Amino acid sequence: MKDRPEILVVDDDPNISRLEQLYLDEAVLAGLNEVYIIHGKGTGILRAGIQQDLRKNKHVKSFRRGMYGEGEDGVTVVTLR
Repeated sequence: MKDRPEILVVDDDPNISRLEQLYLDEAVLAGLNEVYIIHGKGTGILRAGIQQDLRKNKHVKSFRRGMYGEGEDGVTVVTLR
């Protein structure tokens, strides 16, 4: 994984939840504390769906929208347990 681990999500596909889970599993196994999910700004529907999944994920301690320089509303920054 890179210095700034990230995954790019491009569509509101039902398989995204599974991809997200695999990505977070890998991040935890790699010992990472924080990862970035890039979903773009758009209408916010994809971001909302991703964040809904994150609320249920056992590896997720917290998450927030990206700040200036991180991608702002187009990125969700996830802190792992």
